[in-house]
Amino acid sequence: MLKSSTLWNVECSLDDQDRLKFKLSEPVVFVYKDENMENMVRKVLGHIAWLLEEVQKPDSDSQKWRKNHGSSSSLAEKSDTTDSS
Repeated sequence: MLKSSTLWNVECSLDDQDRLKFKLSEPVVFVYKDENMENMVRKVLGHIAWLLEEVQKPDSDSQKWRKNHGSSSSLAEKSDTTDSS
């Protein structure tokens, strides 16, 4: 069940110093029982499908980040180690 009539897309990316950046889209407003509602739902679902395809591409930013930084568990292991020098 969905009890919302407004949807925002949040774009998350890394800047040139590997810091997270967030960008919020213009809101998409759903007016229930409106003749345009089907088109708005198609637009949103189409965007979600496109995002899912993009993150699965071998050259996507998310894939590059995973290769450079490893999984979250390996990051936790790295943070637990200490430098004895």
